[in-house]
Amino acid sequence: MAKAKYSFFVTPAGIAKYCFVNTPSAPYEGKGDPQYKVTVLLDDTPELRSQIDEWMKQAAAEAKANGVKLKKQFKNPFEYPEDQDEDDFIPAEGKDRAKFDEDFRGKIFVTAKSKFKPGLIDTTREALPEDIKVMSGDVVRAKLEFNPYEGFGSGISLRLKVVQLIEKNTAFSGGDGYVNTDGFDDIDGYVAPEPSEEEKEDF
Repeated sequence: MAKAKYSFFVTPAGIAKYCFVNTPSAPYEGKGDPQYKVTVLLDDTPELRSQIDEWMKQAAAEAKANGVKLKKQFKNPFEYPEDQDEDDFIPAEGKDRAKFDEDFRGKIFVTAKSKFKPGLIDTTREALPEDIKVMSGDVVRAKLEFNPYEGFGSGISLRLKVVQLIEKNTAFSGGDGYVNTDGFDDIDGYVAPEPSEEEKEDF
């Protein structure tokens, strides 16, 4: 049986959080496999909400076509400001950090993961040099693929495919080789620096 194929989409520009795209995060409590992942904080606009509805309709239609049985009210991977409680911004007893940082407040956000390292590109769709690291706080766009699942808590999760660095907001300044940049266009923003003559000689 052929493996089901699902569509992808590219998010608007947003702030990267919990960003593990250069190296994978360790398994939670030592269980499972390391994962590459990122959460993207997005401005809450009527246009984005409408676009998310269209993405979810498309994902549900593709799930049905591939025999994945979703509940009528399946889990949407996007989280909205109305999903947040004030307690989410206050550390629970015995915890150092709250569930959400303050910059989540009023934002729509989405998290995507992958077992495989995502492509990392600049705004001209060129691969980022190894010494340029995408970090939490940087402005990014992310290419995400639908990943419907059924059973208890059925819904749509998202596979992380490519991260485009738009604005470098962190002190740390990857990936080399071919990256499938379908879905991205050239925009104003971060452009990876050309290697120096000395660096070229090292290649």
